[in-house]
Amino acid sequence: MEFLSLNDSEMEFGESLHVPKYESSIPKEITDSILQREKLPELPKLKSSIVEDFIFDKIEAGIIDPEIIAQNFLDEGGKEKLETMINEVKEKSQSLDWEKIFTIDHAKNIQGKICEILKSMGADENKILSLSEINVDIRESMGPSGVSSDGVYVSRLQVVRKAMDYVSIFGDESQLDEIVKIFMSSTIGHELGHKINSIMELVENRIDLDKNWEKNGSTGENRSERFAEFWGMAVLDDEARKIKNREWLVQLKIVNRLWEKIDNYNLEHDEKIDLAGIFNYLSDKVQGCDLEVGKFIKARNTFYGGSEVENYASPYSQETVEKAIKNRV
Repeated sequence: MEFLSLNDSEMEFGESLHVPKYESSIPKEITDSILQREKLPELPKLKSSIVEDFIFDKIEAGIIDPEIIAQNFLDEGGKEKLETMINEVKEKSQSLDWEKIFTIDHAKNIQGKICEILKSMGADENKILSLSEINVDIRESMGPSGVSSDGVYVSRLQVVRKAMDYVSIFGDESQLDEIVKIFMSSTIGHELGHKINSIMELVENRIDLDKNWEKNGSTGENRSERFAEFWGMAVLDDEARKIKNREWLVQLKIVNRLWEKIDNYNLEHDEKIDLAGIFNYLSDKVQGCDLEVGKFIKARNTFYGGSEVENYASPYSQETVEKAIKNRV
């Protein structure tokens, strides 16, 4: 969420200043070109799309006020639906044999593999040593995975939720263990990619912004996420990359469906739908509820402002990353 100085295009929520968001930051040509890589089946109701599905249905019914949508979410059992989903994911996670699927040792192996790739690109030994000493952690959370001051962490419940959705679309229950392992590996690789960027003094800035991503005088391209996702894909074999790429297409299809609904409405009406406002009020309404509910809404919100899915679905090539690293060292 961006907070800037107040001007005519901003609205105030409580003590913070909120910047409305009426459309995706990504040019439609970029989104469409990614979705055209593979024809996905019609998506069923997914654990990942509960919030978006609710917002979509409210807009379909002609309800667009952010505060009313958020209040409807509570009044119509949205919080309880999220709690039920979270409990289902927790139960599934607890039923898995994590010692076989993915442990800290597996994460450390991923870390070692990334160090080897970084070395092959000609990175300085001290930089590689710094990366090898970074702490990796696995957390039982529905929130986003990320980086901390001393390391990186993967939110295991987030991964299980996405894997359950993937299996419900493309596979069967027998595949779940392998899908979880792929997503855990990629997520650790991605977060370590962020640490590489930091250790190497924002090496992402050596990569030119793609002008094709410009829209309305700004860009939705997030070089940090595209750089990090290269590393998330680099630790996978070819077949696993196809699976992970397909998962990003699923997430993008969820996001694009909602943006298209908002675009169509805003095109025909003077009063525009502010998606950032909807998420802002949703976050406010669930304060004091199950902590994991708030974390889940936060994780979904990131896909609509600053870290759009298109960035994760478009990792930089090895040539681009290697060139940036060699120009930095």
